Amino acid sequence: MTLDYSRNHQHDAALNMAFHDIEEILQQHGSSCEKIGLPPPSGVAPLEEGFNPIIEAQIAQERIAILNQNQREAFNRIVRAIDNPEDPERAFYIDGPGGSGKKFLYATLLSFVRGRSQIALPFATTGIAATLLKGGRTAHSGFKLDVPLIDTSVSRLRPSSKDADVLRQSSLILIDEITMLSKHGLRCIDRLLREVTNCKEKPFGGKVIVIGEDFRQTLPVVPRGTRAQILECCKSE
Repeated sequence: MTLDYSRNHQHDAALNMAFHDIEEILQQHGSSCEKIGLPPPSGVAPLEEGFNPIIEAQIAQERIAILNQNQREAFNRIVRAIDNPEDPERAFYIDGPGGSGKKFLYATLLSFVRGRSQIALPFATTGIAATLLKGGRTAHSGFKLDVPLIDTSVSRLRPSSKDADVLRQSSLILIDEITMLSKHGLRCIDRLLREVTNCKEKPFGGKVIVIGEDFRQTLPVVPRGTRAQILECCKSE
C-alpha cells in the first residue's frame, strides 16, 4: 500500500497514509491497527490528494496542444461524456502497442479534469504502473478487491465509507494495465460503482471510466493455467 503514495510523498507520510487505508479496512471488521499491534495512523485520512487547479490546467493545455489525431479524438469523446451526464457512451477502452502514447493521453485527461477542480481517480493493476500515474493507486487498494480474485469475490469497500464518497464525487475513473486484471476484478468494480452511485441499471453506475492497455502484452496470471484457461480469465461475462 505504501507504494501507492511513495511517488508523491516522503516515506513517513506515505507509510502513515497506508496505515489510514489499513485502519479503515480493519474498522469494517470491528478491529483497528492498535488492536493488532500496528502503529495507529496519525492526523486525518486524506480523501483525495490535493492538486493545484491552475497548475494542472496549464499542464493540460500544453499536453492537449501536442496530442496526435487519435489521441485528440479519444480525448474529445471522453471529455464530451464527462460534460454530458446523459451521453450514453461512458465507458472507454484505450488500445495500442507499447510506446503509442496511451499514458500521455491518461496524463492529459487527469490534468484536464483536475484543472477544472474536479476529481479524477487513476488506478492500475500493479504498484509500478500506479506510480507512473500522478496520484495513482493500485486497483486492489482503491477498490478494496480480494486477493486472489475468484468468481464469488466482492469489493470490501462499504458504500458509507470515505473512499466510496470520493468515488461518488469523481468525474473520471481511469484504470491502467487492465489486461492483467481478471474478469472477476472488473465485475467487482462494476458492481461496486453501481452500488455507491445507486445507479444499478447502468454499467459502472454511469461513471465515466477509461480502461486501457495492450492485449498483446501480459495477460492475467493463472498459475499453471492452459492457454484456454488464461483466455477464459479475460473473457467478459
